[in-house]
Amino acid sequence: MQNQGATAGLRPLLTFSGALFDVHPRYQHLKSFTMDFFRGQTVEAMELDGLEYVISLAVAEQESQPVDTAKEDLPPVHFRVYILRSKKVRGSKFPRVELEEMGPRMDLKLGRYKDANPEIMALALKKPKDREVCASFLWFFFVFVWRLILTFID
Repeated sequence: MQNQGATAGLRPLLTFSGALFDVHPRYQHLKSFTMDFFRGQTVEAMELDGLEYVISLAVAEQESQPVDTAKEDLPPVHFRVYILRSKKVRGSKFPRVELEEMGPRMDLKLGRYKDANPEIMALALKKPKDREVCASFLWFFFVFVWRLILTFID
């Protein structure tokens, strides 16, 4: 049986296997980037039927801690995409869930990496202004322009 693709618009379940995703800064960055890329609505509970596919990122443990972090030999990240199959089980009201590899399948090696300047990083992490302040300013600007247009019409 040939694999079917996932339905467009559905968000996947993301799994991160390996302690390096919580400890190592480069793997934390990859985890954050992946979660931002596939981000959808945040839900507290979900029906099993609403979940169609799983994206799994797995990394093995790092063998040793090198002295020079620039020449650090990091283990590869195994990126896999699976589709969920629900099978009815006789005598049980709960289905059996199976994962079937759907693709793409990648083994990623973290290569070049350079930290940003602290000033640029501070600008990138700066929180935006409060939306209410921006909205009130836009409303004031809109009213000002509208009154200006009305004076030229009269």
